[in-house]
Amino acid sequence: MLFNAKKMTCMDYFVGLPKIRFHATRHTHATLLLLQGVNPKIVSERLGHADVRISLDTYSHLLPSMQKETAIMFGKMLFEEEVEEVVLN
Repeated sequence: MLFNAKKMTCMDYFVGLPKIRFHATRHTHATLLLLQGVNPKIVSERLGHADVRISLDTYSHLLPSMQKETAIMFGKMLFEEEVEEVVLN
């Protein structure tokens, strides 16, 4: 099924949704995938980036929260228990 911008605009108007260009959903798409732990290489390929570094540079603002989640997950694997607090420098 192909995306039809004219039909979407018409539906948005009647439903009362704000006008958002289809291209603007790329950032949301990439952000949600990365937050779900999808491999950055896969996200990069889905976005059509020539190099995974482009994706990583663009979405690096997600890294602090991802670092904390990774540290908690690693602590669970090592100690088989919930880690109380993670301090990131």
